[in-house]
Amino acid sequence: MMRDKRSTRGRLTWGLILLIGGAFALAINLGFRIPRDFWDYWPFLLIILGAIQLAWPGSPRERLGGYWLLVVGIYGWVSQFEIFGLNYGTSWPLLIVAVGVRMVLGSLVRGRAADSQNGSNPPNSGSHTL
Repeated sequence: MMRDKRSTRGRLTWGLILLIGGAFALAINLGFRIPRDFWDYWPFLLIILGAIQLAWPGSPRERLGGYWLLVVGIYGWVSQFEIFGLNYGTSWPLLIVAVGVRMVLGSLVRGRAADSQNGSNPPNSGSHTL
């Protein structure tokens, strides 16, 4: 049952991305003029969707998809607007940091999930003897 919830959440997020992207592509093909500057704001779509997915109720593991949308959106925002003087060629270390954070968060989430499934007590719960 948890798998269905996770898959619905991911499908909703990716469905929204495809819907919005496809609508803009169709509008351009139909001859509507979309200002060039408008495309500069694509990272904010990812930031908004990532924030929504992070805030959506669910397990921490399910929220990691929102984390990635947020990370890619922030990377795009920093690069597109040259925040702190960084551009696409110089801001790539942000993605390496994000992968490291994701690995740490993933191991913490897996560790907590394993602890709760095994029924083990946290180290400072006072239930162990010396």
